[in-house]
Amino acid sequence: MDLTLIYSECMIIFINGSFGSGKTTTAELLEKQIPNSMIFDPEEVGFFLRNVLGEIDPQPDDFQHYKLWRSLTVEMAKRLLDEYDKVLIMPMTIWRKEYFDEVITGLRAIDQKTYHFCLIASPSTIQKRLHGRGQGPGGWAEKQIKDSLSAFESPDYEVKISTDEMKPSMVVAEIMKQLK
Repeated sequence: MDLTLIYSECMIIFINGSFGSGKTTTAELLEKQIPNSMIFDPEEVGFFLRNVLGEIDPQPDDFQHYKLWRSLTVEMAKRLLDEYDKVLIMPMTIWRKEYFDEVITGLRAIDQKTYHFCLIASPSTIQKRLHGRGQGPGGWAEKQIKDSLSAFESPDYEVKISTDEMKPSMVVAEIMKQLK
């Protein structure tokens, strides 16, 4: 099948889910499979804001608390779509409902073809993956597991894909099936 025909227009593929659920790996594999695509990681916007605003407007636990992060994430997505005319793949954990609503509404306002996938996994799978990538027990990401998994139970975070027993290629295959 000629994927160029399917993805000839730009769109946004937002891959949400708990830390350690497989978002980044999935995004990297999707980028290889979808012609004319690029990864936009909104976490980089957060790192920038934390560096610039850290002393004048400290947010001790999460840069997503910056309203500017949420608006810049949407604005960056818009500019990337406008200037590069690519499929935008966005891996980012956003589990706070009000922040998610703000970002997803903004993304859909600039591109009606915005897809949202929420990767989920059991707490034990997530802990194993976090520890496997060098994050020690009790780290910041691990402390978010309970709240994020609870939030992702909401139907607002659709389409859910359980990654516990799936290889990354299977997750990508499921997303590709949903996109068609």
